[in-house]
Amino acid sequence: MNSAVDELIPARLRGRVALGLNGTYWLGAVIGAGMSLVLLNPHWLPEDLGWRLGFGIGAVIGLGCWHCGGSSLRARAG
Repeated sequence: MNSAVDELIPARLRGRVALGLNGTYWLGAVIGAGMSLVLLNPHWLPEDLGWRLGFGIGAVIGLGCWHCGGSSLRARAG
């Protein structure tokens, strides 16, 4: 991702974008770890439902990022 930032982001914004990208990586790791405590705990959700919800949430987030990121790159390409 840092290579894409170097290639696609103007120099005046590159540092802020790189910092935001690398900072949110760790925020996502913390959120994912916290969600696994909820989703994989059989006291809160049935065992056969929690892991499926986790995969479903990941798919929704991935499709949302793909949709938003893909549309902005297409607009930039002109």
